[in-house]
Amino acid sequence: MKSDTLDIKSSRVSASIKNLLRFKTETLSQGLWLLVVTIVSGVFNYLANISVGRLLIPSEYSEYVSLLSISLILGSVTAVLQTVITTQVHAYKPHPVFSRLVP
Repeated sequence: MKSDTLDIKSSRVSASIKNLLRFKTETLSQGLWLLVVTIVSGVFNYLANISVGRLLIPSEYSEYVSLLSISLILGSVTAVLQTVITTQVHAYKPHPVFSRLVP
């Protein structure tokens, strides 16, 4: 009887360890993928700035950089709004009548 209990506990522990290792492996691979994509994006951004800098005169290049800066600012604002809205939606508790509609 005692060995059965130990077997069940050890199988639960080994399953938990396997799940943890799988989670760490998935997280690591996703993190590495994100790192590679970020580096490639930075390289393309660098190459684009060099080529645009050579093609445009200084006044046109300054307009280009200004537009990029504005798009970066707007992108940051929308990222913050997305985070706030997601947090609020997650915290929302529906009326009990409607909670039966969602499994």
